Amino acid sequence: MNSLKDVVNAFVPSGKIMQIVDQKLPGLLGNFPGPYEEEMKGIADVTGIPLGEIISFNIFYEFFTICTSIIAEDKKGHLIHGRNMDFGIFLGWNINNNTWVVTEALKPLTVNLDFRRNNKTVFKASSFAGYVGTEICTPV
Repeated sequence: MNSLKDVVNAFVPSGKIMQIVDQKLPGLLGNFPGPYEEEMKGIADVTGIPLGEIISFNIFYEFFTICTSIIAEDKKGHLIHGRNMDFGIFLGWNINNNTWVVTEALKPLTVNLDFRRNNKTVFKASSFAGYVGTEICTPV
């Protein structure tokens, strides 16, 4: 969250954008399905991160859908799905090491998940710690 705040504050240094995020975004909770609402409240409660910031982390992907994705089918009919999860463009370019600021901040938050049923993995997914849901989910 700090990297995202730094990028936002670079454009509007007064910190007013983050004040609006913290004050106004919790009002969006009624628009999320029940489980998402409770998950985000729980994450905010446990981490101490303001609820508005947790919500912004969970909806920023809707505003910056700039990752490269591909879905292909091989000759045997198997689907191949890939995504590079490289958030950039308007999210801050680090001129010192030629990387996207938010991409670098998200790297340590990346998690690979196995969804299991009857002690057997049935889905695999990639996501970010603190993100309610997944970015990529494929059956095994």
